[in-house]
Amino acid sequence: MGPLLLRTLNLDGDRQADLSVHGGPYKAMYGYPSEHYPLLGFVLGKVAAPGKIHAREFFAPETGGLFESDLHIGDRLRIGSAVLMARQPRVPCYKLVAKFQPDDMIDLFLRGGRSGFHFSVEQEGVVENGQAFEFLSHEPEAITIAEMNLLFATDKYNRTLVKRALATSALPEDWRDHLAKRLTRAATVER
Repeated sequence: MGPLLLRTLNLDGDRQADLSVHGGPYKAMYGYPSEHYPLLGFVLGKVAAPGKIHAREFFAPETGGLFESDLHIGDRLRIGSAVLMARQPRVPCYKLVAKFQPDDMIDLFLRGGRSGFHFSVEQEGVVENGQAFEFLSHEPEAITIAEMNLLFATDKYNRTLVKRALATSALPEDWRDHLAKRLTRAATVER
C-alpha cells in the first residue's frame, strides 16, 4: 500500500461503523508496538505480522521502543508529514474477543500492558509504511499509557494515579469524567 493522507479523523479510505465508540478526534490513529506481536501471535496461535497500514491501524517495525510505559498522554510525535498527540490507551471491545476467542483477550491487552495507544492528529499529513516516529515534545509529568491501563484494569481506585490523570490536560474529556466519578466513589468508600 502506498502513501496515505492522515486526516483529523482517520486515514483516507477509512470508515468506522459505530462512531459512538470508534474513531473520532481522539482515536484518529491507533499505534501498536511491533515488539508486542510475537506474544500476541503466540497467544492467538497465529502469526502476527507488523509493517502494514490498514484502516486506522498503523504498525511500523521502526517504532523500536515506543511502548505504553514510555508514552505520556500529550506527547507529540511526527510520522511522515503528520503530527500526532498521544491521547489514550486502546480499550479492546467485545468484537476482538469474538474474533480471536480467548476469554482473557482484554486482560492480555490491558493487564498485560499491551494495549497500544490512540493518537489525535494535530497536523494532517502523508504517512507511509515503514516510517519511524520522531518525538517533537514530551510530557513527563503527564500520566503514561501504561498507568492508564492500570487504572482501567487493575488499580481502579489508585487516588494518586487518578489525580495524575486528571491533571493531564491532553486527556480526553470522557476519560476525565469517568475518572472524576471514580475518585468520588473512592472517597465515599473510604468514609
